[in-house]
Amino acid sequence: MLKSLVTRFLGAMIVGFFVAVCTVYAAETRPWTEAVPVNIDGSHIEIAAVSSDWASDYDVINRRQGPVYYNDCLTWVDRGDVAVMHVQFVFATVTTEGEIKHELLPLDVHHKAVPGEKRGDISNCRDHAYANGADGLWLIAWPNVVDFADGTHWQAPPIEQMTPYILDALPKAPAQ
Repeated sequence: MLKSLVTRFLGAMIVGFFVAVCTVYAAETRPWTEAVPVNIDGSHIEIAAVSSDWASDYDVINRRQGPVYYNDCLTWVDRGDVAVMHVQFVFATVTTEGEIKHELLPLDVHHKAVPGEKRGDISNCRDHAYANGADGLWLIAWPNVVDFADGTHWQAPPIEQMTPYILDALPKAPAQ
């Protein structure tokens, strides 16, 4: 009887320890598929979500799955008063200090998007050469160029001036 009680008690303590450790670990990490939207005032484009995940295309000729690659996608909304005809988004891999580590990867989306319309179909994706979350890096995306239906145009600040926007968007480390 005593042995059974001790076993249960120790079992409960071990389970409690692992639950506590896993909870703390989960609070300090994120899924590798979760990326960071960087929104810039004036663009009238709100990036609602950015994700990176494995993808593979079916090879019809050989009747098998093709090679596996990363596929970066985003969902966005036109928050302005004028329809959008074209948006160039930029994907980049950055450190937690906002330093861009690899070449910028543009994605040009040519769709008419009326104000308030949410866009998030397959045409808002691109292949990606870098793993999100690897070695403390974040995958981010921001609107770089916007062409409106009325002929006006908006462009993001030069890359040298993007660090404050990037740092503002990156998740903050939990307080110690």
